[in-house]
Amino acid sequence: MMDGGGQTESSDSNLQTNRRTFLRATGGGGAAMLLAGCSNNSSGADSEVIKLGVLAPSPDNNASGEAMAGAVNVMAAQLNEDGGLLGTDVDVVVKDTEFTPSVTRQAYRELILQENVDATFGVFSSESHLAIIDEIAEQQTVHIAGGTGTTQLNQRVLDDYESYKYWFRNLQNGEQQGLNQGRFAQERFPEMGWEDIALLVEDIEGYKSYASGFRENLPDEVTIQMDENFSAGTEDYRPLLREAENQDVDAVWIYASVTGAAAVNQWSRDQFDFGLGGVLVAASNPNFYRNVDGARYTATAIVGGTPAYRPTDVTTEFIDAYRENFDKLPPDYPAYTTYDAVKAWVTAVQETETTDEDDVIPALEEQSYTGTMGTVEYYPPDHEWAHDVRYGEGYVVPPVVQWMEGEGDGEQVLLWPESDSSGDYQQPDWVS
Repeated sequence: MMDGGGQTESSDSNLQTNRRTFLRATGGGGAAMLLAGCSNNSSGADSEVIKLGVLAPSPDNNASGEAMAGAVNVMAAQLNEDGGLLGTDVDVVVKDTEFTPSVTRQAYRELILQENVDATFGVFSSESHLAIIDEIAEQQTVHIAGGTGTTQLNQRVLDDYESYKYWFRNLQNGEQQGLNQGRFAQERFPEMGWEDIALLVEDIEGYKSYASGFRENLPDEVTIQMDENFSAGTEDYRPLLREAENQDVDAVWIYASVTGAAAVNQWSRDQFDFGLGGVLVAASNPNFYRNVDGARYTATAIVGGTPAYRPTDVTTEFIDAYRENFDKLPPDYPAYTTYDAVKAWVTAVQETETTDEDDVIPALEEQSYTGTMGTVEYYPPDHEWAHDVRYGEGYVVPPVVQWMEGEGDGEQVLLWPESDSSGDYQQPDWVS
């Protein structure tokens, strides 16, 4: 989530094992094609090229990293086809973060100090983003995140605006996600028959606020009978699932990143007597239905975008452009959040006719535009969620979907928001 809320990076050594497990579960991501070539020219509106830097996890073989890199390249291709940005060609430089904070820090330094990029985008997890937030302040270059859920980043802007004003985020933070999932529970859990639930939370930074917001916004008729944290990278979920079944719950709501697909497989193969929902990183990947047993029975909260949810014309335009350039659908939710992040910066540059941060940052803070996720505006610098996208009706509402049987690899059916719902939740046939 996906730190995106959820990819864990608690230690570099454990991370590599977890990453390999994640790639197997999601079927890899395919190579991240680069539409705009790299250049060694100095950047800026009066130079020969404007450079966009991307920090993406394993973009050649991971769906989330591929999505980030692909989205920026789609924007660059669109700009160049229309004469560039401020009359200048746009290039994209992608650096692999390898799912580790230390590599992310080094990759960021290379983008700024060697590639001389004009702005940076991406970063997948809270741990990696916290590793570079002071670098962003030092380099004084705009960074707009398309992943990561921690509200510690907002607090930096609140505590020291002049140092950290360069940071923005086009993904709802963990508290916002928890609030939205609580709203979904209020509106849909009763009709789904989910009154007694178990809450299972992967022990990583990005999910702490997710779970907190979810707990606080559950409807009164829903009771948490089991509330457990589990270790990052867990591969055997059966003890947790057995305990939930012993608690006689109607459903498990789980926050799982790298190995979340294993939880779905074990739940469906052993036919545990309860429903399953939550935030599952792999579930927004088009390969999820094909690769994961029981995929069609899970209710999945998507922290960004998905082809099943098209709240604006820009959503469809982006999906069509991505498919035209890469002959496939956007492979994961960060494609939408990252595209909107670049669109925000490009819109501010076009409005101010410069890439200079002193002009671009005020324009970002005041702008309102239509993106792939809805109407995008940012909370002001004195708000508790400073420089995050606004969420709620009229702004951005992240969807909840369920994979269902369909032609080929199945289809995502939109369960929520109710106004755009395309189907009702389907209970597993083995649940009594």
